[in-house]
Amino acid sequence: MNDRAVVNLTEFLSLLRESKDIPRSIGIQLGLHDENIDLYSIEQLTEALIGNNNDENYPSDIEVYFRDHRLSDQEMAWIAGMLKTGIKPKKLYLSFDRENCNDASVAVIADALTESKSLGDHTLVLSMSHGDISNQGAVALANALKKNCPYDSVELFLNNNDIEDDGAIALAKLLKGGKCRYLNLRDNRKISDLGAIAFGEAFETGGNNLKGVCVDLRNIPYINSEGIEKIMRGLSSGTCAAGVCIRLNFSVDEIEQCAKMQIIARALNSGQCPPGLCLDFSFGGIKDEAIKILADAMQQGHFPPGLQLNLSHNVIGDDGAKALAAALPACPPGFYIDLSFNNKMRLTEPSIGVGQQAILDVLKSGRCPYGFNICLLTEEVCNPELYAQVNDLLKKNEERWTALSCVAFFSQKSLRAGQLPTDIICSILPFFLGSSLDDAKTAETITSNIMTAANPKGWQPGSRFYQRREEIKARQEDKENEAANTDEKNPLGPPQRKKSS
Repeated sequence: MNDRAVVNLTEFLSLLRESKDIPRSIGIQLGLHDENIDLYSIEQLTEALIGNNNDENYPSDIEVYFRDHRLSDQEMAWIAGMLKTGIKPKKLYLSFDRENCNDASVAVIADALTESKSLGDHTLVLSMSHGDISNQGAVALANALKKNCPYDSVELFLNNNDIEDDGAIALAKLLKGGKCRYLNLRDNRKISDLGAIAFGEAFETGGNNLKGVCVDLRNIPYINSEGIEKIMRGLSSGTCAAGVCIRLNFSVDEIEQCAKMQIIARALNSGQCPPGLCLDFSFGGIKDEAIKILADAMQQGHFPPGLQLNLSHNVIGDDGAKALAAALPACPPGFYIDLSFNNKMRLTEPSIGVGQQAILDVLKSGRCPYGFNICLLTEEVCNPELYAQVNDLLKKNEERWTALSCVAFFSQKSLRAGQLPTDIICSILPFFLGSSLDDAKTAETITSNIMTAANPKGWQPGSRFYQRREEIKARQEDKENEAANTDEKNPLGPPQRKKSS
């Protein structure tokens, strides 16, 4: 059985009617480049998603993409009926092209959700980004989900629209209900401190309903120090749920960067932030002076356990890296920090950067706490001296590094070329498995190379490393079996096309 397939509507309906071995996850592409959408097509899709199909064979995840076609009012009504009547897949992903991302479309979906029956343990992922949704649409959607949310969890991708403070405030209040697990408002550039303050209040008063919630507020220029302070006050209130993730950007102005980092560092050092807090400051233009403020606060030893700190794709240099290196022994248990793709901290030939050497020296000292994990990815070529030091470090501390989830120092170009030291145990990061690479196939190839080269003792059953390796093994076996079956059916190989005379 395949893990996932991307099909058009005709193939999807055929799978449901005829096949007993359908993929667990299906992506349905509905667009003019795949199939001429008309009302009959939408009607067929709706009936298939809510029809009387065999539950055992029905896919658990279905993704429907409406692309390159402006949906009519009648077509939107059929889609709304899909939500209103109830769907079988455990996870339904509805993605609308920008032509259909407007207040009118949101209103139709909001009305359908209000009238929907409860589905229990189901998830709705609604992607309506890069459109013209304003406060009106955002408030309507938030109110509908507050009044009646038929799904156990909802994920909303509303980035790159025209939502302002009123819409952000309504969506922040929605978080308190515990059903909205992911909210992406990135690049809604009219949101200001007023909207940010509402999220701070939600973090402070939402309690365990916000456990594991992720909010993306990146690329919003009018969230200033006042908004950041309220967000961090909510996170450090002592009542914020564990595992909350907030994504923010910093101003390129160094003085403002330092002012915001002072607020963040003070909150982290309060001792009141929840365990497993995730702060994503990637792509923020953060410089060394702001990093020094963070490092100074870290040395006081009050950061929350399991803190995840994403500082990738910034402009951190040697001074910032040295400051962080000095603070690493005081970091909390389970601390994870991502310093990858910082242009000022590249690997150089033939020597190692001063900041990277400082981090290496701290790792060699064995003073980092249990569960410590760091990533330093670069785009430069493999550095033999750095690899030699890391290899030596891992050999001398094999048991310790295995317990610590290990440390990965490698270069993207070297990974693509398959140039990996044979005894490095690498930590596999979620973004590294796809989002930061050209495509999923490249990510899978690189991951496979890492697993082949890694020390087998580092892959303990039950760990995410071990599970990922087993997934790739199973996928490779499926491909080999499929190829073998094809060879049996066609012993002479595929038919050759005759050359035209």
